[in-house]
Amino acid sequence: MAGPDDETAAGAASRSRLRANKKKAAAALACATLALLVGVVALPSLPDGSPAELSVIAAIFVLSGILATGWFLLLHARLEERAAALRLGLVSAAE
Repeated sequence: MAGPDDETAAGAASRSRLRANKKKAAAALACATLALLVGVVALPSLPDGSPAELSVIAAIFVLSGILATGWFLLLHARLEERAAALRLGLVSAAE
């Protein structure tokens, strides 16, 4: 039978995995942001109507949607953590 210490350990492990996943997501979004910037900079040097230009435009379109959604999801998760910490009294509202 699982005791209270087992549940606490499981919760801590779960929070640790969540934190690691958020760090990985932030790193992936940062790399994708750089890829988007490279595409935007490279676009003017490509000939008009070429397949490469169309591919870069499609990549910019897709990355823009992914990045906007991803960064907002990370911000939302951070704000939820902060609200939970405020409810529990772990941090002050001034921080």
